[in-house]
Amino acid sequence: MKPLSERFLTIDATWSSYAHQDQLDNRWLLAQTLHTAATRRAFLPALGIKDNMTVLDLGTGFGALAFEIAASWGVTMYAVDRDEAAISSAESMLAEIAGAQGIHPQSSIIFHIGDVYQLAYEDNSFDYVVSRFVFQHLSSPQLAMQEIRRILKPGVSSVSSILTTGYRCHIRNRH
Repeated sequence: MKPLSERFLTIDATWSSYAHQDQLDNRWLLAQTLHTAATRRAFLPALGIKDNMTVLDLGTGFGALAFEIAASWGVTMYAVDRDEAAISSAESMLAEIAGAQGIHPQSSIIFHIGDVYQLAYEDNSFDYVVSRFVFQHLSSPQLAMQEIRRILKPGVSSVSSILTTGYRCHIRNRH
């Protein structure tokens, strides 16, 4: 298994390659993702994610958090976004990153097109939900939180909403 720092380099090289593709919509987001990688990665350990968790990245876009979490721990990672083009690009990036051993060998990432207000997952499915740059864009964040609570497992569940400042809001120990 590659050291984590090398897995991150693999991810960064793939993001950089895609950020320079003129035909890719919103490629500036990948450039921003690369620019903010060190800050985002510095607080990943504080999230409390552990091996063998089932994690959802809500509003994944090109998959920044999904890739970094799957590189850091052996998790089952689901990543959902409403943008079909971003999900398609993320799936292409996953093939390259996984092929170059850029994620933890016990990790998997499954990308889905979906709606934050009607997630296509069973009740009590996830140990952890992360979201980056999503809630400030929602017309009904309370409805999104109700949906998140529905899919979180009782007892050990957490949700983190991450903004550029590193602000995190948590729901812990759902009963």
